[in-house]
Amino acid sequence: MARTISEIYDEIVSVKNGTSELDGLLPLNESSQTFLDAQSSGSKVALWRLWCWIFATVCWLQEVMLDKHKEEVALKMSHTPYGTIPWYHKIVLAFQLGYELEWNEERNQYLYSDTSSPAAVESRIIKRAAVTFANGQLVFKVAKITAGVPAALDNAELSSVHAYLTEMAYPGTNIVLISEMADDLRLDVTFYFDPLVLNPDGSSITDSSVYPVNDAVNAFIQSLPFNGRMTLQKLVDAMQAVPGISDLVLNAAEYRYGNLDYLPTGREYLPFAGHMVLDSANSNFNYTPYV
Repeated sequence: MARTISEIYDEIVSVKNGTSELDGLLPLNESSQTFLDAQSSGSKVALWRLWCWIFATVCWLQEVMLDKHKEEVALKMSHTPYGTIPWYHKIVLAFQLGYELEWNEERNQYLYSDTSSPAAVESRIIKRAAVTFANGQLVFKVAKITAGVPAALDNAELSSVHAYLTEMAYPGTNIVLISEMADDLRLDVTFYFDPLVLNPDGSSITDSSVYPVNDAVNAFIQSLPFNGRMTLQKLVDAMQAVPGISDLVLNAAEYRYGNLDYLPTGREYLPFAGHMVLDSANSNFNYTPYV
C-alpha cells in the first residue's frame, strides 16, 4: 500500500538527520508538519526542504501507480483459467442447462452471457460435484437434487454437461463424467435395545411408524460430503447414539453400485456414484432386549 507524502518526507528527513555530512541543513528536528506549517505561514523555506518534498511527492506517485498496477494484475489473474482441481470444481458447478457459451475476448475464455437472472440460476442443475485426477484422467462425479437427495443426471443432461466441460477444459484433457444412482449400503446388525424405549422390531414405542436406527443411518449417510468416505467406525457411532440402543454388533457391511453384486465395504468405502443410500429392504437388523 502506498505511503503518504508526509510519511515519505519524514523518512527522508530521518535519513538526513542520521547523516553527519548534512548537519548544516537547518532547521533541526524537521518534520512534514513543520514544513507544511512553514508553507502556510509564508515563511521562507530552505531549498533542501522543498527538494525533499518534491522527491517525496514523486515517490508517492510511483507507489500509487504500482498499487494500481498490482490491482490490475490481480484482477486479470482472477479471470484467468487455472486448470486446477478447485477451478474445475467451480466450473462444473457453474454449468447452465440450455444456455450457450460465448467467447469473451477480454477474459480469454468461454462464459455465459446471463448468470444472474432467475432462469439462469434455475438452470444450474448440478448441485453436488467432486473432481479428481487419476491415471491421466480428469474424473467428474456430479449429481442434481431430487426430493431433497442427490440423484443421477439423465442422458440428455449428461451429454450437455460433457459438451460444456469439453469447451471449458484445457485441450487434450481426458474427461470422465460420472453421474449414477446412489450406491447401495447393506447392513447386518444385531442391536441390544432398551424395551422401555423401542419395540422388538426397532420401532419407537411412542410412535411405531418411526424406526430410529434406520433414520440415524440415513441421516449419517446424508451428512457425508459428496464423494466423501464412509467409515464403519463412525457409522457404528451413529447407530450407538440412538436412544434405546444399549449395544450392537456389526456383523456385515456391504456395498454395490449399478447391478453389480454386493461386496464387503472394508474399514471405509468411497461411493462410486459419490453418494449412497441404505438398502433397507435387504438389510438385516436384529433386535434383542437388553435387560
